[in-house]
Amino acid sequence: MQRAQQLLMGGATISETAESLGFDYPQHFTRQFKKHFGVTPSDFIKK
Repeated sequence: MQRAQQLLMGGATISETAESLGFDYPQHFTRQFKKHFGVTPSDFIKK
């Protein structure tokens, strides 16, 4: 998930991040990200 943070802060989209981390579906990545950090990836990007 630390890599996900780096990718998102670097400008990668949620779909690109999910794919590069090996998730088949962006929705699954979003669920795991929220479970780990307490916010969705889109909310994380906005901050």
